[in-house]
Amino acid sequence: CLGIHVALGNPPDVSPALNGILAGLVGITGACPVVQPWVALIIGMIAAPIYMCSSHGLKRLQIDDPLDAAPVHFCCGMWGTLAVGLFADKGLTLETYGLYEEGYGIFMGGDGVQLGVQILAIVVIALWSCSTSAVMFYCLKRLGILRVPNDDELKGLDLTHHGGSAYTFDRTGKFFSQHGMEKSSSQLNSWVAPMETGIVHNGEPTTNGLYNTGGDAKIKLTPAPPPHLSTPNQVVPDGF
Repeated sequence: CLGIHVALGNPPDVSPALNGILAGLVGITGACPVVQPWVALIIGMIAAPIYMCSSHGLKRLQIDDPLDAAPVHFCCGMWGTLAVGLFADKGLTLETYGLYEEGYGIFMGGDGVQLGVQILAIVVIALWSCSTSAVMFYCLKRLGILRVPNDDELKGLDLTHHGGSAYTFDRTGKFFSQHGMEKSSSQLNSWVAPMETGIVHNGEPTTNGLYNTGGDAKIKLTPAPPPHLSTPNQVVPDGF
C-alpha cells in the first residue's frame, strides 16, 4: 500500500503502510486454515489495491472514515471471504473440517459450490451489518448524539474530548509541543481555524509564556514555534 501511495504522487506516509499491513491480515483471516502459504501471499497482495481503491472511493463519495476502518475491515474482509471459494485447498479443507469434499476453491479444482456459499455469506453478513448499523446510527441521530459539535471538530477531538494533543510535529517535520494544559480543552471557546492554514488567531498572551486561547485552558509552545507561526498568539490546533 505504501508503494501504491507513493506511486500515485503522494509523499511517504505511515498510514497507508500500517493500514496495508492490516488489509493483508484481514484478507487472509478467513482463508488461513485452508490455503497454502504461497496463496496467502497472493491474497495479501490483492488486498492492498482493494484497500487503496475503496479508501479513495470513500473520499470521492465524501464519506467520513478517518481511520479507513471500512476499507480495511469491510472491503478487505469481503475479499478474504471470497478468496476461500477461489483458493481453498482440498487437502487442507478435509484436514481442517473433515467433511464436505466439495468445499474447496475453483482454482484448486473445485466445482464452484464453495464459491457460491462464500458469496452468499458476503451478502448475508453485509445486509446484517449495514441494517443493524443503520438502526443504531438513526437512533443516535434522533437523540442528537451522533456527531460532536462543529467547534469540537475544528479544535480536534484529542483536545476537546481527551484532554490533550496527540501530535507533536508540524507539516515541516519540526518538533514543537503543547504543554501546560491546565484544564480540559472542551472549555476553549474562541478558536478560529481557517480552512487552508488551520492556524488559530484569537489567543492572548498571558504570564509565564502561556497563551490564553479564550477559555480557562492555557497552552505553551516549546520550543519556539515553526517560522510560519509569525506571532506569539498563533497556535496550531490538534490534528494540524
